Order: sequence, then C-alpha cells, then structure tokens
Amino acid sequence: MLLALILFLLVMIYVNYKLINIFMAKGINFGDELIIVLLSGLTFIVAVAGARTWYKTAKRQAILEDGVAADGKVLNIEALTSGSKGNPLAKLTLEIELTTGELEVVHIETRIHPIYIPQFQPNKIVKLRYDKANFKKVFIDQPV
Repeated sequence: MLLALILFLLVMIYVNYKLINIFMAKGINFGDELIIVLLSGLTFIVAVAGARTWYKTAKRQAILEDGVAADGKVLNIEALTSGSKGNPLAKLTLEIELTTGELEVVHIETRIHPIYIPQFQPNKIVKLRYDKANFKKVFIDQPV
C-alpha cells in the first residue's frame, strides 16, 4: 500500500510538471515560482489525504484480522447522513463485553447499506472486533 502511495505521489508530480508546461505554452505567466508553489501545495494536500486514508484503512484491516472478536449489543442507531452511493453514515452506540468480563459502551460511525439496517436496530447483537490495546477502536465484523 505504501508503494501505491509513493507511485501516486510521483504521478502527481508528473501531472504538476505537465500543467506548468501547459500554462507556459498558453502564455499564462503568474511567475514560475507561484505556479510551482501552488501546484506543489496541491500535490502535498492530495498526498497527505491519501496517506491518511491509507493509514485508516490499514489500521481497520489490522484490527479486523488480529483484533479481539466480540459480540456487541446495539443500544442506539442514529443516521448522520443520507449516504454516499446509497450507504448512509450511522452513529452506533454499542455495548461490548471485554475479555475481562467488563461491559463497556462505545460509539462508532460507519456506513451501513440499507439492506443491513434492520440488523443494527436497538437490542440486536452484532459481530465486532476491537483493538487489544484500546477497546474503543471497534469495527463491525459482518456485512454492512
């Protein structure tokens, strides 16, 4: 995944180079330094956003593979948005039993496909995985 991010950054640098050439060919002259600074800033912003997304995805995948399996009881579900591509963002309040036997309440935000929403109503039990080091890092371990 890191290799893909590096490749993406190199592609963005190449695109910036091409854009500078296009600007110069059309006679648009903001000053070479300004164009380079603006396009470098854009590259940096896109690279940071890509790295952030990569990190979150990698962390989620690691917890789903190596995290502690648990059942969670849905205490509340609240719709936050109508959804991206039809999958609304929901805030779930879950009660989970830790390996120590303690019951803890956690809040997570996740996208849920409308077909699965009935499985996330109050008092329903859902499959979860949580980080061994921090039980508040919880992910749903079933189709959503």
